[in-house]
Amino acid sequence: ATLRRGDLELIATGHGGDHTDLFVYTRTLGDEQFLCALNLSDYRPTAELPDSLADRSWHEWRGGAFQPVPAGTLDGTLAVEPNEYQIWYSREDPSGP
Repeated sequence: ATLRRGDLELIATGHGGDHTDLFVYTRTLGDEQFLCALNLSDYRPTAELPDSLADRSWHEWRGGAFQPVPAGTLDGTLAVEPNEYQIWYSREDPSGP
C-alpha cells in the first residue's frame, strides 16, 4: 500500500546538465517508508541524501527479500550502479519489515 498510496517526496533527479537519468524518491505512509533509486544511465551517478534518512533503520531489497543493512549505510550520498535500481524499506517499529 505504501508504494501505491504513500506520500511521494522527490530526493534527486538528473545528473548534470539536462540529464534525467537518476531518480531518487521516498514513499511514506504512516510509520512505513520506502526509498527508491533508479539509474537509467550507463554511468554511476550519486545523489545527496537528507539527514532524516540516515536516522532510520533500513532493509535493502536483495535476493528477493528485504535484508537489514548496517546503521549509517544511507548516510550522506547514494551511488547507483549503471542501469540498476535500489529499494530500501524502513518502519519506525525497530522489529523491521
